[in-house]
Amino acid sequence: MRRQVLALVTAAAVTVPLALSATAAPKKAPTFRDYPKPPVTGKQIADRAISFSEEFALRVTGTPTQLLATDDLVAELESLGLTVQVETYNGVLQAVTATKKGTSKPDELVVMGGHFDVLPQSVQGVYDNGSGTAMVLALARSFAKVKTQRTMVFSLYNGEEEGALASEEQAKAYAAAGRKVKAYLGFDMVGIAWPLGKAATDDNCLCMWRGARDPQFDQLLAEVTHGFLKMPKGKRTVSIEGRNVRNSDEASWASAGFRTLRWAGMRTASDYPQYHLPEDTAATIDEVAGGRQFFEAGLRNTLLSAYYTAAAIDSGR
Repeated sequence: MRRQVLALVTAAAVTVPLALSATAAPKKAPTFRDYPKPPVTGKQIADRAISFSEEFALRVTGTPTQLLATDDLVAELESLGLTVQVETYNGVLQAVTATKKGTSKPDELVVMGGHFDVLPQSVQGVYDNGSGTAMVLALARSFAKVKTQRTMVFSLYNGEEEGALASEEQAKAYAAAGRKVKAYLGFDMVGIAWPLGKAATDDNCLCMWRGARDPQFDQLLAEVTHGFLKMPKGKRTVSIEGRNVRNSDEASWASAGFRTLRWAGMRTASDYPQYHLPEDTAATIDEVAGGRQFFEAGLRNTLLSAYYTAAAIDSGR
């Protein structure tokens, strides 16, 4: 009998730790605060915006120069290890689209995009929209090696200057296919934002908008930019503008029924003095921003805001 009692005591001593380990608290799910900092500097974004715009000046939709610009974008996105395809619509419209598959929810998408074409009179179009093109490339580079729950999609369009035509076709195709797009984040004319070297006016800010039916994004933007990144709040610094009054490729996605966000520097396109004019060059950007270093700083702050907002959407917000 004594041997039986000892055997029972010994067995109990072995099974108690096993029972405790089985009820251990589950690992906390990561939030956007846990994502690594984006590795791309403001200088790198500025340099890419300028070099792309100067090399492919007059990249008007459907021209040989625009097609060369498409090849350049494909090569860079492929170098990041992303899956890249050029989606063609109506013969001449193009969406250069790169994807990085998600881990646990690969059928859900976070799309980031902007246009790379110009009007003929814009010539180089460094700000409109070499800056947005370089920002999408910077986001692709920042997420390329990051493990995300959802699939990240990076799209660069022609046909925007004629009416956001390529993005309209892509957004309609995604809607028709029932694609689960959590949000589209758009970038057009970014970087002359916060900070600026000259005295800012009420027209200046790192400005953020959301779709008309997406008021929940206001709180998310505030949590990311003001709460986490500690960026200042105000019309001349970093401003959450509410309902979108700008009109670019994000409007295509909103019309197709998807949630949207938009980043830009300055509140209206016409606040930029060379909007759709021949002197949309690096020199003009430097003059308006008060120096190249301020353009670079504005680009980096835009990247931080957009990257962590995308991370927050990816992590379930």
